Amino acid sequence: MNRLLLALLPVVAGLFPITLRAGELVLDHDTAEIHGKADREFGNDCIGSWEDERTTVSWSIRVDKPGKVTVECLQAAEARSAGNRYDILLDGRKVEGTVKDTGSWERFENVEAGTIELSKPGDYEVRIVPRPKKTLAVMNLRGLRLKGDTFTAVENVPAARRKGAYFAKETYTPEPLPEFATSKHLLPEPVIDGEPGYLEMYWKSWELAFKHIRKAEPEKNGFVSNYLDEAFNPNIFQWDTIFMVMFARYGHQAFPAVQSFDNFYCKQHVDGFICREIWETTGKDHHATDSPQAINPPLFSWGEMESFRVTGDKSRFALVLPVLEKYVEWLETGRRKTGTVHGLYWSNGLGSGMDNTPRQGSGWVDMSSQMVLQYHDLAAMCRELGQGEKAEKFDKRAAEIAALINRWMWDEKDGLYYDIDDQGKPVKWKTSGCFWPMLAGITSPQQETRLIANLKDPQTFWRKNVFPTLAADQPGYDGSGGYWRGGVWA
Repeated sequence: MNRLLLALLPVVAGLFPITLRAGELVLDHDTAEIHGKADREFGNDCIGSWEDERTTVSWSIRVDKPGKVTVECLQAAEARSAGNRYDILLDGRKVEGTVKDTGSWERFENVEAGTIELSKPGDYEVRIVPRPKKTLAVMNLRGLRLKGDTFTAVENVPAARRKGAYFAKETYTPEPLPEFATSKHLLPEPVIDGEPGYLEMYWKSWELAFKHIRKAEPEKNGFVSNYLDEAFNPNIFQWDTIFMVMFARYGHQAFPAVQSFDNFYCKQHVDGFICREIWETTGKDHHATDSPQAINPPLFSWGEMESFRVTGDKSRFALVLPVLEKYVEWLETGRRKTGTVHGLYWSNGLGSGMDNTPRQGSGWVDMSSQMVLQYHDLAAMCRELGQGEKAEKFDKRAAEIAALINRWMWDEKDGLYYDIDDQGKPVKWKTSGCFWPMLAGITSPQQETRLIANLKDPQTFWRKNVFPTLAADQPGYDGSGGYWRGGVWA
């Protein structure tokens, strides 16, 4: 197989319902340039809302070996858009395509448009140009496939749509997956006299963890490291992965669980954004960059540092610091609302990991405290790398955020930190989020005393199962759990 096509496989494989062969190039909507008005629909994995016939879609390719090229369009449409016509332009030539009724906007089929002959290698633009239509939408477009017996090419992905630019680990090195039975001697052995049930539960937890270690499949998703999977969903999740690493770091001699973060880092956008949820089948983001639910608590740096504190291995810091610096740069604009009096950070239920929490506001206690943690951990990495000046800059920013939290979010009467609105007024929901400033290390002894008193109050948090995520005296509290409306998460 041509080396250019091999290099392309991690990007394009898994996007079309076929097996890739030499002489094929798949152009996915995710790397296309949209000229006009249309949306990338992440839930449907396509370009949709394509209602303006003046809107075109294009890709840039570099042809290594020219020849006859058959062009197929992976599209979906309902009957009302069937018959819409479009041209696919390549090297001054064109083929004429017709939109097919696939039965629904979610059912995609490859539709052959025609054949173009390329006479020489070089850089080319491939562009879809709709013809005048009578219906509302042109089609839903997932991409194009170019194929030919002698044809080989690679896509020139636009800089703005490239991923993983700040992470130096670009390829996957195959490694065997460890097994629990042969790795057990490498795991910490607890001393729990007289409690055989606890001991059994401990080892069962490790056994389950080993069953959920997955191999990267670069030809399908572009992942670069084997990883610990949450195993309840076909995606990897930032929130879940970080907390799994907190447990699995103690078994680092058997499997370095912290490398599970690598598959998020290699999917980082050029602007620094990292999606909280990524498809294992394709390696694509599950959420659009501008979705309010697109990120989870920014705790990658915390996970890296906590892993280091167990392993003593700081070799990852130089590798991950560029990623995490760019990530925090994105968060400074992507999760701070302009025009507030407080300048703190916001989140929401799914973004915070507290999916059905009733909380509101433009300044969230947990998200803002997590930013403090993140800056301190970045500073700690810098000190380990001998970058003292940069460490001071990160610590200074952490102190600035901490001061804003204590100024705007602390409620002296209630002895709690509350989320706040644009004007800095408290949005009083008593949740587990109120206590994150203690984890961030920004509370005074007096504040800690008040916070602990709230945790010990049997009317709020000191229940039969302690520390419900929503206090028992709050509207909507669910004594049976209710997910994040009374459930206890550990």
